[in-house]
Amino acid sequence: MQELVDPILYRDVPAARVEQLKAFRASHPLQTRQAGGLEWSYLLSGQGEKTILLLGGGISTAESPFRLISLLEERSRVLSLNYPDVKNIGEMVDALPALLEAEGISQVSIFGHSLGGAAAHVLVRRSPKLVDKLVFSSFGLYLPRRVPALRRFINLLSWMPYFVIRSYYQPRMEAQVRSADVEERPFLNAYLEDLFSHYLNRRSLVSHFKLLGEFMEHMEAYDAYNPVILRDRVLILGAEDDTSFEVDEREALAAAYPGAKVHLFETAGHLVGHNRRDEYQKVLSDFLIGKLPPPAQS
Repeated sequence: MQELVDPILYRDVPAARVEQLKAFRASHPLQTRQAGGLEWSYLLSGQGEKTILLLGGGISTAESPFRLISLLEERSRVLSLNYPDVKNIGEMVDALPALLEAEGISQVSIFGHSLGGAAAHVLVRRSPKLVDKLVFSSFGLYLPRRVPALRRFINLLSWMPYFVIRSYYQPRMEAQVRSADVEERPFLNAYLEDLFSHYLNRRSLVSHFKLLGEFMEHMEAYDAYNPVILRDRVLILGAEDDTSFEVDEREALAAAYPGAKVHLFETAGHLVGHNRRDEYQKVLSDFLIGKLPPPAQS
């Protein structure tokens, strides 16, 4: 039987962190289902009347936000997806309601990080009644002048062998978590190694970046700039020093959701959820499921 956690890979990680990951993997088996003409794989857990849909970034899996899942599932159901094998975000978004219906879910609050933000952005325009609350993390709407460079990069990526893609991205991801708490870094670095070694591959990574590129090239067709009024039901999270999206691109996203709440960290980079984990998760959970009541007085 395969071990839940590679002891060599996690040898420098505090035992409590390793046990947390082991316990999560043991209690959250990956589920699969055909729905809407697509093959889906996902984690579904928790309890409560509300369901939160987690859509990760380009270098993510359904399991990647496992600590966020563990936090949210105490008071809500949580659905975290692996991205299906599709050619464009529209295809995935159009099939997603069938998956939700199959799981008995009539409405979701959505957390979308980076690529997941693009999927959430399209979903709320195509199926607005499905969406309760909406959280964007480290996302913006690319300026048209930046799209040709993105297209060239993705075309180049499509020809690269996996070891080259990995050697390009893994060090950059590791650099992104250098501002995380000192005790967190060994775990984050080990998990990144685990992710690239056992859970991601060339096809998945190239597919993820093609999805983002296709969205950015066809933003007008996706009504990306068309404002959606959700009053106080939208939260935009990010960091001022995130270089993935320019200030104007973050402002374009905010303009698409008049009245959205915006919470920017000064220095946290693209992986703000890891680098400012405690504060980030509090802001996120307070918005999605409400603040916990104060402890009862004894």
